[in-house]
Amino acid sequence: MNVVLNPPVIGTKNFRDNLADYLKQVYDKNQVLRVGKSNRPEESAMIISSDILGRLVENVTFHTEVYFDEPTNQHVAAVEEFNGDGVGDTREEAIEMALDNIENLVEGFFSDIDWYLRSPKHRQLLPQYIKLKLAESREQFAEFLGFDRG
Repeated sequence: MNVVLNPPVIGTKNFRDNLADYLKQVYDKNQVLRVGKSNRPEESAMIISSDILGRLVENVTFHTEVYFDEPTNQHVAAVEEFNGDGVGDTREEAIEMALDNIENLVEGFFSDIDWYLRSPKHRQLLPQYIKLKLAESREQFAEFLGFDRG
């Protein structure tokens, strides 16, 4: 078995009994662990540090635009990847509404990920969903999307 490409599965009982040691390997040594039933490796989970996951999606970008829509007399803040937007009387209101809408979309994605991953469009957007899920604050969420809230 190629340990680099296919790490051995750590049994769930072993993982549970030695949780602190295994997590230390993930945090301190940037190890990627595979946990599950050794007799059913297809039913396993990869344990990866949030730092490594963040590095995997750090170059993911979004195409956002904020503009004034003359026909509706409103500001629009749009995120192309999600075909999502927000509208408001001011630029700031439009951005906040867009952030609310995209945040709800991300929450929905992760609450029913099996359903979303059946869709090729959503499966293709998995790196974008992951990047937004890693946001530690609303400010960082807006920054990841590329909205200038200043």
